[in-house]
Amino acid sequence: MTVSFSCIQGANCATFSPPTEYLQNRSRTIPELYDWTVEHNPEHPVFVYHDGTQCKSILGPQVLQAAKRAANIIVERVGAQRTAGDFELSSTPPVVAVLAATETITHFCFTLGVLYAGYTVFPLSTRNSPAAVAHLLSKSSACCIFTSNEPAIQALVGNALQDKQSELIPVHSMPVFSDLFPQNASSEPVEFLHRRRYDLSATAVISHSSGSTAFPKMIVWSHLDFMQTALTPWYGEVDLAGVVMGFHSIPMFHGLGLLHLLLVPSCGVILATFPPSSPAAIPTPESVFDGIKKTQSAIAIAVPAFIEAWSRDPEKVALLKQMSGLIYGGGPLSKSVGDMLTAEGVTILPNYGSTEAGVMNTYLPRPGAADWEYFTFSVVCQPEFIPYDDGTYELVLVSNDLHCSKIINTKVRGCDAYLTGDLLQPHPDKPGYWRVFGRADDQIMLANGEKTNPGPIENALARDPHVKAAVMFGRGRLQNGVIIEPAPEHAFDPNDTSRLQSFRETIWPSVERINETAPQHSRLFKEMILVASPSKPFQYTAKGTSRRAIILSQYAEEIDALYDSVDDTMQKDVSPPASWDLESIAEFVERTINGVLRVSVTRDADIFVHGCDSLQATWIRNTILRVLREYDPNIAKRLAPNFVFEAPSIARLSRAVHTAVHSAQDPEVANKVVAMQRMVEHYTRAYPGRPSVLKSRASKRDTVLVTGTTGAIGCNILAHLLSDETVERVYALNRVSEAGAVRQRDAFSRRGLDENLLRGEKFVYVEGDMGLPGLGIDPSLFVKIRNTATHIIHNAWRVDFNLALSSFENNIQGLRNLIDLSLESPLTTPPRLLFVSSVGVLRHVSVLGEAAEEPVEDPSSAVGSGYTESKWVAERILHLSGQASELRPVVVRVGQVCGDRRGYWNEREWFPSLVKSATVSWIPAYDAGQVLGQMRDSIHPVLHLAHPRRVSWNSVITPIAEHLGVPLVTYEEWVSALQQSVTEGTGSEVERLRENPALRLLAFFRSYKVDEDKEPLGVTKLAIVKASEVAPALQLVPETSVGSVRAWLDAWRDSGFLLSPGNHKMKA
Repeated sequence: MTVSFSCIQGANCATFSPPTEYLQNRSRTIPELYDWTVEHNPEHPVFVYHDGTQCKSILGPQVLQAAKRAANIIVERVGAQRTAGDFELSSTPPVVAVLAATETITHFCFTLGVLYAGYTVFPLSTRNSPAAVAHLLSKSSACCIFTSNEPAIQALVGNALQDKQSELIPVHSMPVFSDLFPQNASSEPVEFLHRRRYDLSATAVISHSSGSTAFPKMIVWSHLDFMQTALTPWYGEVDLAGVVMGFHSIPMFHGLGLLHLLLVPSCGVILATFPPSSPAAIPTPESVFDGIKKTQSAIAIAVPAFIEAWSRDPEKVALLKQMSGLIYGGGPLSKSVGDMLTAEGVTILPNYGSTEAGVMNTYLPRPGAADWEYFTFSVVCQPEFIPYDDGTYELVLVSNDLHCSKIINTKVRGCDAYLTGDLLQPHPDKPGYWRVFGRADDQIMLANGEKTNPGPIENALARDPHVKAAVMFGRGRLQNGVIIEPAPEHAFDPNDTSRLQSFRETIWPSVERINETAPQHSRLFKEMILVASPSKPFQYTAKGTSRRAIILSQYAEEIDALYDSVDDTMQKDVSPPASWDLESIAEFVERTINGVLRVSVTRDADIFVHGCDSLQATWIRNTILRVLREYDPNIAKRLAPNFVFEAPSIARLSRAVHTAVHSAQDPEVANKVVAMQRMVEHYTRAYPGRPSVLKSRASKRDTVLVTGTTGAIGCNILAHLLSDETVERVYALNRVSEAGAVRQRDAFSRRGLDENLLRGEKFVYVEGDMGLPGLGIDPSLFVKIRNTATHIIHNAWRVDFNLALSSFENNIQGLRNLIDLSLESPLTTPPRLLFVSSVGVLRHVSVLGEAAEEPVEDPSSAVGSGYTESKWVAERILHLSGQASELRPVVVRVGQVCGDRRGYWNEREWFPSLVKSATVSWIPAYDAGQVLGQMRDSIHPVLHLAHPRRVSWNSVITPIAEHLGVPLVTYEEWVSALQQSVTEGTGSEVERLRENPALRLLAFFRSYKVDEDKEPLGVTKLAIVKASEVAPALQLVPETSVGSVRAWLDAWRDSGFLLSPGNHKMKA
């Protein structure tokens, strides 16, 4: 067969010249192809990634050097006697197996290194069962296996080698990025002396099919096969040279991963990946999209589940439509999603191929060449079609010189051919365009790209004496299910839930045996077993086989209902907690997680590091939600949809569940939670990129931007920073006022602080509006602050407990502006942003003893007043921003700050309001300011600020009551009296507020309940372990005493807030 190249690669790329002669002759191996390409294109990148600061490229020569280092490692560990020289001209070189979750760049270079060393590389899927791994190692006669160090991988390999019947093979550690790309690498080329020429028919790569109960089948690819595959884009319609392709979610053991190992030297495509790390980054819809965005990928490959997640975010869709194309493969993309995206202007490109036959469609087609679901076959393919009665066609690929399937199972007109089993549908109006309909052998393609061959599972189930037949389903879903027709003597009405449960239990041992050898994605769960109704029996062919399509159509309604209700029906064999205390909940969560993962993990371990994937996370989530709904249907609504990802350990999940169970539950709370989450989502989009040119700090001393420096805490933070010799300059940013800088001096004077500190060059007073672009200050000053600030302490916040969350949006916008300022800093390390939060964020957190210094995922923990809700929103924005960018936030939750050095305390805060009417709490503002200043370099993202030595409530409140001549009553009696003064009081509302300012905070006081495990007014007790570690001054704070109380009362008297009985001051 002779076909001319339809798309010459590299025609418009200045850094890439293609190896045209090598490709035309197909007379070289892939390593030789890399040698030529790198030699002639030394400045052309192979990889690009964003390291959190900027995009970095890895050029071809660096990749080649890394591959040779890998080859040397392989020869050193496996043995020099097994180099290519020992099997020159052999078609069966020794096999090096690879089972690793290593990041893409290292895995790619290692795979190439195996080929350089003259071995056959056999990348194994990390989703295989131990029995499947043992089978593949035995069948391939692998001489060794290289593995990564993740606990899940080590357990998989260990179990596989225990199961392996033949002799144990050596296990070697997979190199990490620094092994192949050492920082101190010599400029001299890496020498690799062992490689020899060998036959093009020698096996280059072994891949394997997806496997199910029947073990995966090995597929052998020679160097000649690889050279033919490398030509794929030359028969396409797009020049890929220099095009950045988002490759973040593609594992190197997958066929698409191996394909692009070949396309790099043949067409010059540039692969965008996650930055190298160990352990490797786990692809999620958010992380993959972020990588695509930051590397400015022109095209990207993704599984349908990710694309469907992106389709729900208008901002993501807006970026996708700017790209040249979005390639999906490995599974069906929802038609409604594809239609919506194309209507929005996104270019969707299907990828059609298989492990057995490689790429079969035109790769890549011109955008807009056909309806998004449809594709044309590559010009090197010779497709034949077997018609079916329903208008579909089974694809047969006839072998030729340019495209030969690795499985030959039929003949067409005397030529070898591959009966693929794929069912295709032709385009109704465009001849030559096809779309995938399904499988003739009914292989199920899940939405996450995984495949299950149902035949072996169905046959194994049918061997159970209680089962007549089984039909699996799950195409386009995230998990498989099965419909079972019971044997006649065991038939029953499946609407009888007790008999349904009993039947599932009866056949469960058979299912468990199947699950032991099936890949993770093919496992069946009890709740995903449907039972056929006697009124709708299965239909069978003349041979006695189930009519799959008819049965699935017949039970479509039940299947849809099962998926709709799956949240309620997961793992019913996991019993609920005996009680709803934290320890009982933790034991329940532990049983759930260990049951899904089938391994035991410690309570603080990240389950995703131990092999949990998105599907298993769904099972864990659904089991927890089922139990919660059985206890109280409203509780499950309190947890975020992705709470397993947000709290990925037994300990953190337990606390999230405990908080949900013990928080107030009513429609008002639910509405407030939604508003909080929406505000977080709105302000965590589109972070600015770091400047392309970064510089080191000009001084070892700090430059600090502090916001809100005229209040109690801010004044004292400012005073301590101005006294700190490690600080070079302090910018004090406050809202605009007529008094200007005089307001700062008055605040210092009122609080007994040294006003001389405000007269030096170290202090710069600034007024603006943080909610405005550029913080509402002079642009030149803004640039100066942005270019020099090393720390930001954000203290400014509106204090009003009666306002709704929406009234704090300007504060939230100001926070986001400070985040952007930090990220736009030209300094190598962006300014650390310390946010002064509130203990109110923890108002509904259920905890025994002290609340830990860690993020709070549950928004309902702060529901009550707009003030505390806004503080939670701010904390969450900072937490998510720290994950999505290079920002280094520190959140400090401050407990009640009491009077400063002169006893002065803002009369509008809740304690003095209550004192005038009756009661309350704790750490002096002067000491708080010093501690906060010391916390600015914290290595911990969350800290608490509270007095390290608590005093009894009576030691504070009793002397106040005695001095004011008021009786001590219960809190409930006091709130009731306060309420009564509203209804029975005389005079205008203004007069009543002046006489009794606690009325301003009546709703605030009513919202709290007495709790013996908390401080007065329901304030959560705070752990300060991490705070004490980073701020030594905290342990030096003096104990609250009667003298402290006297100072507060004297200050309120001096300000006119309190009248002094007998015009005398309180005595100690």
